[in-house]
Amino acid sequence: MINPLCLYGQGLSIRQAIYYQGEADSGENDFFSQNAYACMLNGLIYSWRMCFNNDRLPFINVQLPNGKQFEYVNDDTCQVPKGYAGLESGWSGIQIAQYKTYAMTQHTGIVTGQDEGQDTLHYPDKLPISERVALWMRYLTFDDDAVSRYH
Repeated sequence: MINPLCLYGQGLSIRQAIYYQGEADSGENDFFSQNAYACMLNGLIYSWRMCFNNDRLPFINVQLPNGKQFEYVNDDTCQVPKGYAGLESGWSGIQIAQYKTYAMTQHTGIVTGQDEGQDTLHYPDKLPISERVALWMRYLTFDDDAVSRYH
């Protein structure tokens, strides 16, 4: 989807990128480990930055809600999604890979919605997620400390 813009959009620039993806890579028979997914996501960010000639292109990754894919287990302190204890596949593995990419790649942000849309693949109320994306973009694009105030 982006490649034609790189090939034919000479001089085209974008100010920010928002990426909302991951569910297709989180199946039972994963082709990718979380480390491979993190590497590929980092490569995607790098390629978009090269395409648009902006090595500081702000890139926000929006994690998908938990949905019904999670089986919750009780770890004596709270309920946690099965797989957060290091499982390298499934939904939690993709989320961990997305976080690793955010933590290791400059000018990126991550929006999580674990508190939104627990029983669906897509967020039923888009406003809270949109507000979180906007805060990250303000921070990354305009060096506004709105994100630190949000935490």
